[in-house]
Amino acid sequence: MKRKNLIIVVSSYPYGLVESYLEDELKVLENEFDKVFLVLPESQLLKNTSITNYYLPKNLQKVVLFNIEYGFIQKLKSILVLFKRDTFSELFNIKNIYKLPITFLKIKVLVSFYQKGIDFKKAIKRMMQAEHLKAEETVIYSYWANEFTVGLAQLHAENPAIKCYTRAHSGDLYFDRNTENYLPWRKFIMDKLNAVLAISKSGKEYYESTINHKNNDRVGVSYLGTTQQGFANSCNVSVELNILTLAYLTRVKQIEKLIDALSEINHTKIKWTHMGGGNKEYEDYLKVYAPEKLGNKPNISFELLSSVPKSDVFNQIIQRNIHVLINTSKYEGIPVSMMEVMSMGIPVIGLNVGAVSEIVVDGESGKLLDASATSKQIADAILYYSKLSNDTFMIEKQKAYNFWNNNYNAHTNYKSFANTLKS
Repeated sequence: MKRKNLIIVVSSYPYGLVESYLEDELKVLENEFDKVFLVLPESQLLKNTSITNYYLPKNLQKVVLFNIEYGFIQKLKSILVLFKRDTFSELFNIKNIYKLPITFLKIKVLVSFYQKGIDFKKAIKRMMQAEHLKAEETVIYSYWANEFTVGLAQLHAENPAIKCYTRAHSGDLYFDRNTENYLPWRKFIMDKLNAVLAISKSGKEYYESTINHKNNDRVGVSYLGTTQQGFANSCNVSVELNILTLAYLTRVKQIEKLIDALSEINHTKIKWTHMGGGNKEYEDYLKVYAPEKLGNKPNISFELLSSVPKSDVFNQIIQRNIHVLINTSKYEGIPVSMMEVMSMGIPVIGLNVGAVSEIVVDGESGKLLDASATSKQIADAILYYSKLSNDTFMIEKQKAYNFWNNNYNAHTNYKSFANTLKS
């Protein structure tokens, strides 16, 4: 039977800022299903749900706001989770597969995930009943592999007619980016859902190796993608090289590594622009650190823009004649910002962390540096582009665009993703 209904579980879209890149995906998925629902399980955490910041599908039925909490009553209920067979299996996995010590904190986390999953499962069932959605016509897809994905795993185990999937990105995939190097219920999610879809090949390999199930058909790869934002015909790199950092600011982004690299460049004219706000403490730190390190260098200019609307980012890139994007993050999945600028013919310098090596390929889309690259090595990568002739740089731009078109074109990737959801 045709899958007519798509329920997408998100954290804040279209109200928050962290899922802005879901826009391009929705513009494809809306054409593949009759009805689309957006479900926000923890809407009580959002500051404002009266203003939508992003695109809404043309066939959106409604944005459904749940308030799944883990308060006193839920904690009492979760005591029963301790005695479930699933919990004993998870404790076995922690000790024997993940080779981690069983601690009170791990037990607390796995129990809270499971209980919130139960509450979410019940809420989804009530919603489907209220909306008259038939199980065999419905697909539910969680954008993040989190506690609500545990609820979808419970739901699919209870009613296999409802197809249930999740993506897995970065913090919801890699154990070492979480408390006590642990994420609960990973094997349970894989066993119970139709599929876990990592956004990178390295993510798939990590998931499979972590739970000791290699080449498992329940773990797949589904690349994200972007739409083309126009081709930036920037040139004249030998006159002044215009570089860009584009990120939500947190300590993980390590922007200070770029500042240190720029401080080592003495004669070449460089203009650095940062776009994106974020953690105020880190933003304030950069506003002090950048002038301290670069203020006495006449060949280096910079501007930190914390409030550029997403709709204006690409106009700004063209107006500022951006030549190269630089990413110095400590952790990454596959940054959407890289896809976006490559679609404009802008090469990328990136550190080899996460799955960055799948999008930054030397000689094809930019320059890939070691994860522990020194300031001088980052500076040398920047200087490489400043020394190119205009004709050679245009070849580099075309290669970056071609790489995006072949690997991260939104229409191609999300059409394939939709076919997976409906299969």
